[in-house]
Amino acid sequence: MKKYLLIILVALTTTFDRASAQEKLALNHGAKWQVDQPTAKNVAALRQLVTAGQKADLAEYNRAGVALQKRIGQMIRECHMKGEAHQALHHWLEPLMEQVVRLNKATDEAAAHLAYQQARDQLALFSQYFRS
Repeated sequence: MKKYLLIILVALTTTFDRASAQEKLALNHGAKWQVDQPTAKNVAALRQLVTAGQKADLAEYNRAGVALQKRIGQMIRECHMKGEAHQALHHWLEPLMEQVVRLNKATDEAAAHLAYQQARDQLALFSQYFRS
């Protein structure tokens, strides 16, 4: 299952350009997009995973990457959103998925730290564009 999810994440990140995804992320005519309850719950869990702060070593970053990947997979499975709000969510989620893939592939602490910080920054953007 982990290999399958990682393959999906890698495929998605190579298909979508992070910059264009973030450029497309916008408010709903000045208002935040409404998300469904499962998405809100999973984003809250993702945020908790990155609030622990700095990691001590590469192994801790790798464990964080696995936990983030698992929670993103759960969010994807449970999401029932449709339409423009769902598309906006994808524009936010794609860069996060890319950073988690980079975190999981990191072979040194510096690369892992950078990917972790970028994932944390992307998670922080959620509340600027979405509400539950």
